[in-house]
Amino acid sequence: MPRRNILDRLRAGDVLVHDGATGTELEARGIACAPPAWSAAANLEAPSALRTIQDDYLRAGADIITANNYCTGPSALNQIREAARWREYSQAGLDIALSARDAINPNAYVAGGISTYPVPGSIFGQEYTDRTRLLADGGADFILAEYLPTVSDCVAAAEACADIDLPLFIGVGRLNRDGNLDDGTPPETLVSALQGYRVDGLLAMCTFPPAVSKWLPRLRDSFPGFIGAYAHGGWKEPDNTRWAEEPNFDPGNPSYTPESYADYAHTWKEMGAQIIGGCCGTRPSHIAALPAAVR
Repeated sequence: MPRRNILDRLRAGDVLVHDGATGTELEARGIACAPPAWSAAANLEAPSALRTIQDDYLRAGADIITANNYCTGPSALNQIREAARWREYSQAGLDIALSARDAINPNAYVAGGISTYPVPGSIFGQEYTDRTRLLADGGADFILAEYLPTVSDCVAAAEACADIDLPLFIGVGRLNRDGNLDDGTPPETLVSALQGYRVDGLLAMCTFPPAVSKWLPRLRDSFPGFIGAYAHGGWKEPDNTRWAEEPNFDPGNPSYTPESYADYAHTWKEMGAQIIGGCCGTRPSHIAALPAAVR
């Protein structure tokens, strides 16, 4: 367990480097991550590959790694008839991250990542609470409620986590080009809706860097908590869509090189972001470029 609580470090003004992608990185290393269970199967079927990825992020300078629990809930695992084993999948993902952290950098943090995948906007309530409680009881340092694209999703996650005695960060997914939520809702409306709930941080995720740069200043001016971003890095955006529909794993032609991504990260730090990492398509090389850019 890290010597200092993550909130204490953020209050002191520290900027923390988040890790990069897990699912697309598993695929880049030859581990299949097919829907509907996406990366969850790796927790039991390819634990050594998952551990190597998390080791690599820590060695690249990550202060935070996210346990591979994005889609280990019963609703997701039910799609592959493994719902009854959701606790086993979830605990394995957490244990792999904790062991990597303890071996490589005991002062790093393990985020208990959780999403509503594969049915965004519909899986909250008791299932969500049970999953967060497993992560909290198992040793996660904070809860990271990921890929929540609407105000109602963010509020539902905050309600489901209300009794969990860990810091709560919300990853707001799929911002549009204008830096609003996917449905056009401005960040100020989200902040207003979350008043009265315990939400320690709001992070833009699964979004292209230019949109993050439009979102962060408005969030900084309206939200009293901590802000940050972990954006797309190696996915190619079709010209006619708002966000990435198809991954581009061509290492010779990434959408954002580590150097260009680090330039964005430096700008986000200047905008007040204190947690900065990467999402789909970012690799250890992207994360290795961040410490010099944000500190």
